[in-house]
Amino acid sequence: MKVLYILPNGTVKTGGNWVTAIRLADGLKKRGITVDIVELKGASERQLIECDIIHTFHAFHVFYPLIKTNPFIMEKKIVVSFTGTDHRQLQEMDEGKDEIIELLNKTETIIVFHNEAKEELIEEGILKDKVKIIPQSSNLIEIEYKLNEELSSKLSNSYGITFLFAAGIRKVKAPLEVVEMMSSLVEKVQNTRLIIIGPILEKELGDKLKEKIEGKNWVEYLGEVSHKQVQRFISKCDIMLNNSVSEGMSSTLLEAQCMGKPILATDIAGNRAIVTHGVDGYLFKNRDEFEHYATKLIQDSALREHMGAEALKSIKNYSLEEEISLYEKAYRNTFVFML
Repeated sequence: MKVLYILPNGTVKTGGNWVTAIRLADGLKKRGITVDIVELKGASERQLIECDIIHTFHAFHVFYPLIKTNPFIMEKKIVVSFTGTDHRQLQEMDEGKDEIIELLNKTETIIVFHNEAKEELIEEGILKDKVKIIPQSSNLIEIEYKLNEELSSKLSNSYGITFLFAAGIRKVKAPLEVVEMMSSLVEKVQNTRLIIIGPILEKELGDKLKEKIEGKNWVEYLGEVSHKQVQRFISKCDIMLNNSVSEGMSSTLLEAQCMGKPILATDIAGNRAIVTHGVDGYLFKNRDEFEHYATKLIQDSALREHMGAEALKSIKNYSLEEEISLYEKAYRNTFVFML
């Protein structure tokens, strides 16, 4: 069986879609399924014709434009993953919504990461029997310890409590708001710092971020680092931070759980699928809640340790082997419907 994974144009190698695609491709290869990975602009007509299954990662950035330019592929088996921002985009759109819903309902399978996402799609008119839940898993790789001297110094614990914000710099991740919230926090709590890593995906926002952190000695933006290095930073931070407005199911948060790190994240569906509030981290709805929970985590090392231990228990709910098995079943039409 040959499966063609099609990712959005400009997908970065450290981003969630790429990390997920590589993890699945490696696992499925052991099951006798060949997976080719391309961006939308790199999908040739020959690949579209020769593959058995086309799997698109994003309803609007990949599936819809692919269908509009290659209508013949509607005769093939198509799987669509709703990866995060496409949920919100579907909910907010007016013009053209009926058309894309009709097209989605003609696909083989629509994959989401958790039940809230499934319910959202059904409310929008997606057929219930089309939507399958396959939770994300995580695959810790051999951590890259050979960082250059500058990066190694950033991982030193001599700075106090370290918050790590690891994400592509784009509006949906709300990096400017992270700096604003942390600015208020560090005025009240000493020995606290923020490290930001991730590629700049929206140049104007990246420029604003650099301007915003200029002169602040408690925050550093270190740019894009490799996936191995991302995990190295996670292993050394004290608290993993997520401020997304919309999220599918964050690979970095799952990796943080694998390393026993407490999480402080926005109270949105994708994060609720990972974090149990008050158990392995905290979910915040506004700046006041952020500051309250952040202060608790900073000041209570026993709490951080306890939540980290609970995170290690939580991650057992997201088995890599189970994830691969569910994708295999979806491709081979033996998927058992999940309630």
